[in-house]
Amino acid sequence: MAQIIKTQSIRTKLGALGEFRNGLNFTRDRKGHGVRLINVKDVFNEGPTIDFASLDRVDLSDRKDIDKYLVQKNDLFFVRSSVKRDGIGLVSRANKSDNETVHCGFIIRYRLTKPDVDPVFLTYLLRSPYYRQSIIGLSGGAAIINISQDILSSLSIALPSI
Repeated sequence: MAQIIKTQSIRTKLGALGEFRNGLNFTRDRKGHGVRLINVKDVFNEGPTIDFASLDRVDLSDRKDIDKYLVQKNDLFFVRSSVKRDGIGLVSRANKSDNETVHCGFIIRYRLTKPDVDPVFLTYLLRSPYYRQSIIGLSGGAAIINISQDILSSLSIALPSI
């Protein structure tokens, strides 16, 4: 008979484990060439990771602060604004670093600062039905549904102890 080991979960706020950054805004005429861009559609892919091969491009050559927006491996990307309530707060993860990819203003990047949290586990946890409904419940708006860094930061999560 297999032995069942019970573990205690640790409750904490998402904001205590990492930091958030809203993405870049730009005009439509900038699209088509330049650096790769993670957009809302890129979070709504089949799996929980960003498909870098399918990203659009945007010209940000005149921006001096682009390095603050570059993608690092295991960055998580939340949908910040959506016309459908069930689209808000969906999360996907970057499975590689890329110094030619940024994220748009409709996306919030989340970067873990605590090394003892597994980003793959956290991605699946935040995509689970329970946390999806929790995030949707925290969102606001009528025609366009939004969620903010502050709201995501206050989300209480349960992590298994190491």
